[in-house]
Amino acid sequence: MEPRIPIPRHNFYREQVLAMIAINRESNRVLFLVSKAIEDAERGRKSQAHEEAQEAVAAIEEIHRAEVASEYGKWKNWYRGDWLTGVYRTRELIQVFSRFLDDPQTYIAPPVLWDGWEAYYHIMHYEGARSADVK
Repeated sequence: MEPRIPIPRHNFYREQVLAMIAINRESNRVLFLVSKAIEDAERGRKSQAHEEAQEAVAAIEEIHRAEVASEYGKWKNWYRGDWLTGVYRTRELIQVFSRFLDDPQTYIAPPVLWDGWEAYYHIMHYEGARSADVK
C-alpha cells in the first residue's frame, strides 16, 4: 500500500497506519503469550513459561520500535513516557513474573491501581499554563 501513498504523506502514513497496526498486533501477541506463560507456569512447565515471557518482552520491544519509528517533526518523542497505555509498566511486570518463576521469594510490587492519574499528572505538567481552545 505504501507505494500508493503520496510522498508528502509517507510520514503520516507510517505514524497513523503502520505504527498503529504494529502496536495492535504486538499488544495482542503480548496478551496471548502472557496468558500462555501463566497457564504453563500453573502446569509446572517453567521453561516454556520463561520462553513465552521472553517472547512477550520481545513483542513489547517491537511496539517500542514502531512507536519510535513513527515519531517525526513536532511529534518527535510523542510516545516518550507512554503513560496512557502502560507498555513500559507491562514489560516490568512480565520481567518480575519471569524472575518469580525461578524464585517465588522474588519481590513483587503491590497490585497496581491504574486509574490513569499518573498519565494526566504528567500531561498537565507538560502543558503548564498552555491550553487549547476547543470551541
